[in-house]
Amino acid sequence: MDALARYAHVPAKLVRHWAWVDFGMILNFSLPPVLAKFVAGLYWLNGKLGGTTVPPVFDPTQVLFAAMTGALYAAWVLARLLHPAGLFAAIDAGSRLIIAAVAVYTVLAMDGAPVLWLLFAMAVSGAIAQGWAVLRPQQPGVAPAQA
Repeated sequence: MDALARYAHVPAKLVRHWAWVDFGMILNFSLPPVLAKFVAGLYWLNGKLGGTTVPPVFDPTQVLFAAMTGALYAAWVLARLLHPAGLFAAIDAGSRLIIAAVAVYTVLAMDGAPVLWLLFAMAVSGAIAQGWAVLRPQQPGVAPAQA
């Protein structure tokens, strides 16, 4: 059984849902002027959670890397929107667990901003939702999900 067929039972609607969630986030990273406003908003929220309200100043290289990451992630979002394969849900769930682990490390080991707990919660939510769909057995007699 090939990889696409192995995950054919994962609903396309679920794959697209998490792609749209990511799309809302990634728009904030892809364009430098939007990035600055997004980071300022995050630090406003960070202040409400007991952290600092002063955002860091990014140097040009950091802005470039944020925009490059945003552009690459936008391609991943587009792939899942146009071809919502169950295999992509499996890959995305694993990636979200890595992101969650990095968020925990950043907050606890590097004294990162408390607002990153929201990123952790979002990453874990997506990993659980998609991971559950990937790991649940396909129901006998039920046709695989269609895009």
